[in-house]
Formats: sequence, structure tokens, C-alpha cells
Amino acid sequence: MKNLMMMALVLAPTTAFAHASLETKTAPANSAYEAAIRIGHGCDGQPTLEVRVELPDGFTDAAPVAKDGWEASLAETASGVREIVWQGGSLPADAKETFAITGRLGDLPAGSALAFPTRQVCADAQIAWVERAAPGVDPHSLDRPAPVLTIADTGAVVGAAHAGDLAIERAWVRGVPPGAPVAGGYLTIVNSGTAPDRLLGGSTDFAGAVEVHEMAMTNGMMTMAPLPEGLPLPPGETVTLSPGGYHLMFLELSAPPKPGDTVTVTLDFAEAGPVEVTMPVSQFGAGAFPGGDGAGGHGHGEGDAHGTSHGSSH
Repeated sequence: MKNLMMMALVLAPTTAFAHASLETKTAPANSAYEAAIRIGHGCDGQPTLEVRVELPDGFTDAAPVAKDGWEASLAETASGVREIVWQGGSLPADAKETFAITGRLGDLPAGSALAFPTRQVCADAQIAWVERAAPGVDPHSLDRPAPVLTIADTGAVVGAAHAGDLAIERAWVRGVPPGAPVAGGYLTIVNSGTAPDRLLGGSTDFAGAVEVHEMAMTNGMMTMAPLPEGLPLPPGETVTLSPGGYHLMFLELSAPPKPGDTVTVTLDFAEAGPVEVTMPVSQFGAGAFPGGDGAGGHGHGEGDAHGTSHGSSH
């Protein structure tokens, strides 16, 4: 009974999860940024028919990401406030959905906050997520907090980096036992630009080579093979390297990455060039970014040589 009660507490929804919120809450200045705002519920049981997001100063070149069933436009209020408006769709009251805006962050000081006040309009009501916490006030104490982005100190963001229109997020390395010859690395890459790019590989002090690999099921056996031409990064899309799929393969390890450490890896892109990123090292067999809100679970073989076969000649 006690276990059931604990599980119920863990699984029970809370009002905090229902707030309109940004999926990526920190980003460095002078970079491309996608403001993806998560809408968690309707207006007292009514579906959401319109979503309006005010654009803060310091966020330029804003454009809505196309969304099936909705028409999006850039508007300006009578008071001169710029906003993105989605209309023509219907989001059920019990459904969750993301409305995204691409743009660029200006030369903003680290620690500054940019609010994206958001309004949901329903048939007979609306919810305004517009409250902003005063200095020293916990934002979680607000009833209708506006989604807020915090400008990060680039050097302090572990697992993240920017290069032009490419944003690297949640980059990490899976820890391996002493003596292991290879290790796997994972990350998410957002290409918010209009031109394609490719992840070619990289370099690091603890490995002789860093390649991009793909896992696939061949004749009933999970195999891994390098991508000689690199991994395509189409414009306007997000590409994820995760256990069981695309991943970085660190070969010829000179010092296997240890859980709890951080390592520096230089990623090579065909257009953006070399990009340095600091990656945290997870526990053995981990399946998600060690900082954590990704899905947990165990890995699928990259770097631990269990039940896999490599299709390359290293």
C-alpha cells in the first residue's frame, strides 16, 4: 500500500506542469534560439482556439514555425508590442502542444531574463500567462507566470554550445569501465537556419578518433557502422543522437571517461566548422543526459560491446 501511495504521488499531475513554459529555458547571447512554448491545458475545459506570444526586446528576426492546422502571423498591438499569433486551429482542453518561434538573441548580459508573455484564447474565456516575478520572488509562487528565458554564461553551460544557426543541447558521454576501447556520445542539434549542414565527427584528448555512427538491425543482429559523409542537419529541423540510433563513437581511448567527470570535445561541422562543447560523463549503461529530464533506461550497446557488431574496420 505504501509503495502504491508513493507511486501515486510521483505520477499525480501538478499545476506546475500545466503552466505555459519554454522547453529550453537557458541560451547564450548572440545566438540563434527557438522559443518553443508548451501549452498544457485549455480554458476550464474549453479547447484553445488562438495562441498569442509577445516578443521581448533582444529577440529579433522572429518567425513562427509552421504548424499543421494553424495559421501563424507576426502582428503588432496598438501599444506597439510585437507578437506571434496562431489562429484557425483547435487544441483540445486535455491536450498538450508546442508552439515555436525562431529568432536570434542579441548582445544581452548573462543572467538577464526575457519573458514571452503567452495568451490562450478559447470560445468564452482566455488564460494569460503574463505574470513576472519581482526580484527576490520565486516565480513558482505566481499563478500565471510568463515563460521566461535566462541568458546563460556560455562557459557555464555544460552540454550546450552554439555556432551560427546551430544549437547543441544535452551533449553527454556514457561512462565506460577501465580498459574499454570505445565509448559513446549523444546530443541534440537544432539547425534554425535556412541552409543545411552536416556533423562530420570530431576530436578530443581522450580518444584517437571521433566518428559519427548509426545503429541498425541487420539479419536479426544490431550493427553499428560509421557515416563516411557525416550526419545531415536539414535547415529548420532538430536531429537527435541517442542510444540505439545515431551517436558519436569515441575510438582508441587513451583514458576512458569516468562517471561524474566532464570532458571537452570538438565537433566538426561541414559548414559551421569546429565547435567545442563540454560534456558530462554519465554512469555506466545510462540512457539519458545525466542532468536529467530525458527518458531514463539503459543503453543499446554503443561503447559497451554487448550484442552488437561494428560494420567498420577500426
